[in-house]
Amino acid sequence: MLISQLRQESQLHLAQHLQPVGPQLQVLNQCRRLRTTDLHLQIDLSRTTICSVADQNPQNLVQVWISETWLSGKLGVPHTRLRVKLTSGGSYTFPAVSAEQSSVATIHTGSAHGKNAPSKIYKVRSDLYFLLLAKAQNKTAVFTDRAMFNYFRDEKEEGRLPKEVQLLWVDKLPDEIAAILESTQAPSISR
Repeated sequence: MLISQLRQESQLHLAQHLQPVGPQLQVLNQCRRLRTTDLHLQIDLSRTTICSVADQNPQNLVQVWISETWLSGKLGVPHTRLRVKLTSGGSYTFPAVSAEQSSVATIHTGSAHGKNAPSKIYKVRSDLYFLLLAKAQNKTAVFTDRAMFNYFRDEKEEGRLPKEVQLLWVDKLPDEIAAILESTQAPSISR
């Protein structure tokens, strides 16, 4: 009985376009795992919000905060993670989508420093491709790293990025979010 009730609540939650319920900073402490043979969910007991297991990844917590709090405030409409149908016929999960899917965004928490910088730049380019395939009117790429934002801003000014993609830099993260993000970054090598 409990499993079918959870499925119904989950489907209702999804049907409402995953309306944001505020920052999910306490997900790691408030969620409890429920395992069955065909179901693996987490239940946020304080809000009865069904959370995915992927939300435990620290970078996902940062993306959730940026999507549901910062970006929603910046663009004036609530955003949340959602799978969107593409013009090519496929679909792609964007970390920030408005309920009516008129606004989609990618969120990039990686830095443009160190030996992994080229792969992170290629990842952003890949996400920009999917932004172009989305039917949304507003297409945005959000960056937490100033150097990465500057790199892509310069690329756009040189005409090497689509004009319809808006670039945003999250200039100030709350201390708790900044600490989570910092814990996911590879340490810089000093010489």
